[in-house]
Amino acid sequence: MENLQNFEKMLSEILHLSRGLDEKFSKGTIPERIWLSTWEVCLRLDLSKRQLATLREKKKILYFKKGKKIYYRVVDVDAYPNSGPPPHQPLA
Repeated sequence: MENLQNFEKMLSEILHLSRGLDEKFSKGTIPERIWLSTWEVCLRLDLSKRQLATLREKKKILYFKKGKKIYYRVVDVDAYPNSGPPPHQPLA
């Protein structure tokens, strides 16, 4: 039971942080020097880790590798053509 409570607390904190980042992204207050992890980019672009790796291999998204870790600049992720939902198209 204690493990479930710890998990719920951790999940609540993650959601709180995520909402804060979403607000900063929408207001454009995050400077371009900020780097995102693979996990954060996958969430932001709604991709799997494999799909993101394919984008790196095809040089369609810029990244920086330090040791085994891979980082992406916010501006590069936002510049990716499919970042965000597709535009709404009215029915004909």
